[in-house]
Amino acid sequence: MGGTGHGALREDPAIEKFNAWREQHYLRFRWTKQNARIVIWAGLIIPAAVYVGTVQTQEKWKWWGALKSEKLESKPELQ
Repeated sequence: MGGTGHGALREDPAIEKFNAWREQHYLRFRWTKQNARIVIWAGLIIPAAVYVGTVQTQEKWKWWGALKSEKLESKPELQ
């Protein structure tokens, strides 16, 4: 059955060191200009852009069911 061969593989010290580093990475976190820039973009600007795009799309189209002969545009086109 599986699990009887514990220790059958040799441990690689580099992999073990990397795993220990990765598991404790949050303890060594420091705010830098680059980290702040990433947080601002990923946490504020991109979500705000997605929200604005969603709101504009919702206002542009009628999604609540139109007849086959009706257009989905909620605002008439300007000519």
